[in-house]
Amino acid sequence: KEIVISNLLLYHTLHADPDIHIDEIALPEKSSGVLNISIRLSNRGVSQPDKLIISIMDRVELTRIIQVEPLKPGEEKTINLKLNLQPGEHNLVFRVIWRKLSRTMFREERRRVIVS
Repeated sequence: KEIVISNLLLYHTLHADPDIHIDEIALPEKSSGVLNISIRLSNRGVSQPDKLIISIMDRVELTRIIQVEPLKPGEEKTINLKLNLQPGEHNLVFRVIWRKLSRTMFREERRRVIVS
């Protein structure tokens, strides 16, 4: 007689991701000297990121890096900052970078500013 014993074990896991959005970037299109910038972020995901950073780039040059306290699910936060730019036309890239476990995700917005 033969007896067959079999066990089947199946794991299916999903990890909850944060979903950080740039809801609004308030800055003037034309300015003289210092730019007053207001950035509103929200977490539309179901978990909190491990790390949250905002970077501002002018063309390919990194202008500013801001480390932000991670947002809880459903939380919104407004970051106010001043940015000093040389006279001329600037194409600014606002990038929000966040990490959860070993994954890195980002979103970005672009704005054009003329400084006189």
